[in-house]
Amino acid sequence: MIFNIWFDILFRAGVFRGKITKKEFLKYSYFSYFLSCLMDMFSFGNKPDSLDIDLLMFYKLILGAFGVKKDNGDYVVCRLTRGEGLLPNGLPEHYNLFTFNDTHFNKCKDKKDFVLGWNNKTKTSEFITILDFAKLCNNSEITENAILRYARLFNIYQVADERQKQEVMSMIKKSEDGFAYSIVTDGEKWDKSLKDDNSFIAHKLYDNDSIRGLGYTSTYFNEIIKRFFFFYGLPMSNGTKQAQQSVEEVTSNYSASSVYCKQMLECMKNFVDDFNTLYNESMTVDFSESWLESMNAVRNLDNDGNIDFSQLKKESDANVDTEE
Repeated sequence: MIFNIWFDILFRAGVFRGKITKKEFLKYSYFSYFLSCLMDMFSFGNKPDSLDIDLLMFYKLILGAFGVKKDNGDYVVCRLTRGEGLLPNGLPEHYNLFTFNDTHFNKCKDKKDFVLGWNNKTKTSEFITILDFAKLCNNSEITENAILRYARLFNIYQVADERQKQEVMSMIKKSEDGFAYSIVTDGEKWDKSLKDDNSFIAHKLYDNDSIRGLGYTSTYFNEIIKRFFFFYGLPMSNGTKQAQQSVEEVTSNYSASSVYCKQMLECMKNFVDDFNTLYNESMTVDFSESWLESMNAVRNLDNDGNIDFSQLKKESDANVDTEE
């Protein structure tokens, strides 16, 4: 499992610091989902073939920083540790670089021996944020499973003897297998049992409160997902009619959502500029299609304040035709 590899790398990098075990980390499948989505936030043009963008984004999001060094003609993505010296702004003057297979380069200087990239202006990672949202989703799923288990209708049949018990169990099994009928072997005994409330009773067990709570739990789960993507610049519909909101309110909602991801793009552009300068490359970076669509959608509001993504598609197609 790939997360076994990621865990070992993160553990050696000191991310966990004893706060979460390997077993606990691996059960959060939503961690992989959220991380995979964020790894596609940016699109790179004129990328050198040897530059591993997936690994770069992984280190960027999980560790908060990454380094790229040219070694034997290929670009190597590295994680960092502090080296010798200290700059006036409090950052190390030199860094020690480690590759995925633990090959290391010591006493490397930014913009001279390698290129340093940061996740955001505070130079922090997204690890805790992604893990927190993964925990919320995981706990919500556990709650839903518990509600479904205890809220569904459950019948307990009180029968006359062991033979009748086996026949009832056979009927239930046939029903689950798709059969529309069953046959009993002793009709008179069944007639007598059905007339006698003391010998054949179907008890029903269920929890009305749990049944009602299932809808709330499902809504809460959806709100977690929406909250996560709003935080990273992909606001989702809140389920209410947009016509009830003014254009200014909708625009403000999207503007607030875009602040942090724009800062992340600025940090990535700084890295690309330094990378091109040091290694004489012409790589470019911008938001990927999903993020660009979200950023530009607010400019295409219809008369009711709804966001019209179809117009963006038409404009995109028109631009392609023009270029041809």
